[in-house]
Amino acid sequence: MSISVVMAVHDAADYLEDSVKSILEQSYRDFEFVIVNDGSAKAAGEILKQFKDRRIRLIEVERSEGPAAALNLAVQNARGSWIAVQEAGDLSLPERLERQERYLRLFPHVSALFSLIQCLPGRSSLSELELRAAEKLYNSVCSRAQIYANRFYALHLCHGSAIYSKKLFQLAGGYDPQYRFAYDYDLWVRLLMLKPIDKIPLALYRWRPHRCTLHRFDEAESCREVLLVALRAIRRICFAHLRSRPQFILFGPEKGCWHFSRRIAPYVDIHFCAYQFTESSPNPDAALRLYRAGSVDGIAVLDGPGCAELLHYFTRSGMSINRNLFHLWNVHF
Repeated sequence: MSISVVMAVHDAADYLEDSVKSILEQSYRDFEFVIVNDGSAKAAGEILKQFKDRRIRLIEVERSEGPAAALNLAVQNARGSWIAVQEAGDLSLPERLERQERYLRLFPHVSALFSLIQCLPGRSSLSELELRAAEKLYNSVCSRAQIYANRFYALHLCHGSAIYSKKLFQLAGGYDPQYRFAYDYDLWVRLLMLKPIDKIPLALYRWRPHRCTLHRFDEAESCREVLLVALRAIRRICFAHLRSRPQFILFGPEKGCWHFSRRIAPYVDIHFCAYQFTESSPNPDAALRLYRAGSVDGIAVLDGPGCAELLHYFTRSGMSINRNLFHLWNVHF
């Protein structure tokens, strides 16, 4: 197998030098490093040009079209059969590629492989408590079964720790540039349709979360894109047999339902025919009767107070998570 490491850089000068060095100093040496300088200011470009390592291939883009487009360009130019991602500003531990390459030789029938992470402070004012919370969230889903079970619920996998099959990446369609935040989650969902995704239960990557970057702490817009990805995947995977739009009932906090009805529902091929607010004595019995009568095709439950109880009620009544009952991420309470 051959490995290409890809990195998209857009004005990430503060930690860029250390990030590049963390790849060049890997114990596994046989790789190429494709870096796209995606319309960065002068400082980042000068840092990149100081490296003379023969493994680096630097691609200059004058005008940025976003991270998804830059990453697609990097993968398109990569020669390796496996693509390892390195985010500008983060750090890969020295044994990361060696351990991932060894795992893939033993278990080649996966579409992608991740690792556990450690969170590092950066320029943003994240507290130690917030860093540990992010670390806990991204390390909470580890096994193959957990990853598959969470495929419609945000699927918190750290993009920079990923290594994936270039062949399957191309078959899945690559990164979708329509998403500013959730382009990685969209890719993972589509890769899961082709082959399993695994995670090494070792922290091999050090991530600097920021308040306004991918899946980090710009929660409202990240959540919106994640929901769009999830619902489009639900339509494509679970209800492809229906010619007409699936009919759903949504349970959730009033604020979450209000946001959902205006920012999410109009942009997906699922009709949400009723909204039930969890603060206002929702009626799951009536929803269940409508489902059993064939009047609705599915029920979705947003995160919030009462979410766990509703999911328990519906599963106890014979509904199945990720088949006709869906747990959805929500940050609006």
